[in-house]
Amino acid sequence: MSASLVASDSGSIGMSVSAALLWALALVLLAGAAAAALSAWRLRRQRKSTQQQGMRRRMSNIGFTTLVTESETNLSIPVSLLSIAGVVSREAFVARLNERIATDPFFRRFRSRVVGAERSFEELEAFDAADHVRTHVLRAGETPISFTETLVNTPLDASKPLWEMHLLEDPQSAEPVTHVAWKIHHCIGDGASLASALVRLSDNKAELDDLLAQAKAKAASKPRAPRKTRAQRARDLAGFLVLCAWSAYVVVRKLLALVFRPEPATVFKRRGGKAKRLSYNMVYSVAATKAVGKRFGATINDVMLACVAGAMRRAMLAQDPAADVAPALTVRAAIPVDMRSAQEVVLQDARNKFSALVIDLPIGVVAPAARLRLVTQRMGEAKHSLEKFFTYTTSHVVAQLPEWLMRRVVQFTTSKVSVAISNVRAASFSLGFCGHTLCGFFGFVPPPPSVNLGIAILSVGDDLGLNVLVDPNVGIDAAQFLQFAKQEYDALRAEAEAPAKPEAAATEAAEKKHQ
Repeated sequence: MSASLVASDSGSIGMSVSAALLWALALVLLAGAAAAALSAWRLRRQRKSTQQQGMRRRMSNIGFTTLVTESETNLSIPVSLLSIAGVVSREAFVARLNERIATDPFFRRFRSRVVGAERSFEELEAFDAADHVRTHVLRAGETPISFTETLVNTPLDASKPLWEMHLLEDPQSAEPVTHVAWKIHHCIGDGASLASALVRLSDNKAELDDLLAQAKAKAASKPRAPRKTRAQRARDLAGFLVLCAWSAYVVVRKLLALVFRPEPATVFKRRGGKAKRLSYNMVYSVAATKAVGKRFGATINDVMLACVAGAMRRAMLAQDPAADVAPALTVRAAIPVDMRSAQEVVLQDARNKFSALVIDLPIGVVAPAARLRLVTQRMGEAKHSLEKFFTYTTSHVVAQLPEWLMRRVVQFTTSKVSVAISNVRAASFSLGFCGHTLCGFFGFVPPPPSVNLGIAILSVGDDLGLNVLVDPNVGIDAAQFLQFAKQEYDALRAEAEAPAKPEAAATEAAEKKHQ
């Protein structure tokens, strides 16, 4: 009797799960259709408006959302700090900006201001970069990073295109260096757009043009793929259906957790303010980190995420040594993902085309290796599903909502996130500006509303580092946070380089064989 009841219950549960997965898949498809229809309607309306108003262009859905949903304490304005060896005059810098921005179609949004209730881009008839470049001489005790901190969360002039640069002169520096603090609103473009803009403004634009020509030639010479057989198409369809079912499971599970599981009330979820603190380092190696990841079956990104999780744990304990950090404690991390295809290696224009993955960081786990394995598992689940497409589609749907409702939806979502972590890849070759070498570049992630910690994982060639933006109201020092991350990294590297014990090696080999 009991066995039949168990079988009956398990069968009904299986049917319920299958039904839930099918409903989730249907919802994903419905959301995609709704987003496409609403976006097409908005585009038709915008085209009609453009014909009437001339120089106006529609803002992308994601850019529109970043502009509408930002808050006083979390403006959606990425801030970067560049260091150029030698002295670059304001006149030379402005001349370079005018030369490139005024003529390159990529910079159309850089010479357009935001106007109207629909936040359209209106290109200026007479653009002058001098209106966006200011100079500042660092005073005694003032550093480039401390000055850049004063720029975070200060609004941009809405009567002009939403970006500005500050040339910083440091009379206390032993070697002549020109620092550039650069603010640009997220509605103009995402991280990939800003990285491309940096190269286009540099002395190395010709190298970028060569890459573009090579990409076009490669695409033109690529042979057409042979037509698939019926069996191949059937296998592809079966694989796609399995992927959809798995993705529905991942998305439904995360949606339910997002709705019903509150974010832990850690120091990172305290009420934030306008002031932010910045810190950066470039003390890691891409090659060495790749070797650490290989030892644990993880990517470079997985390793750095695990170090961030460990640093968050250490930061909590440093603030309150008596704090009880439960082993099962997890916090959510939002991780932006570039949605551009492999054919879009060289960007044609600045825009926003990104999604996000949300994963649970196991900050309650003490052992660095165990924490890394959990991070790798959770990132693998997200990356091998359609989660990023679901989030991307959903963000387009949200962009069609009334502004008051859009703010509520975004506020609810970000209230369930503790940290935003982004990957920033700078050019792999050395850049120059106005005849001088770019000797430093650091970018800081503006976290969304109610999120107080933003991390950028920055790679430049083989150099790898972390850039931190943190709200001082959480009581955590930005520089100390980086020290904690380095301690976690050193612990992982030591374990990776240590010879494996016979028992552990046998277990690991068995696990790999089973996989």
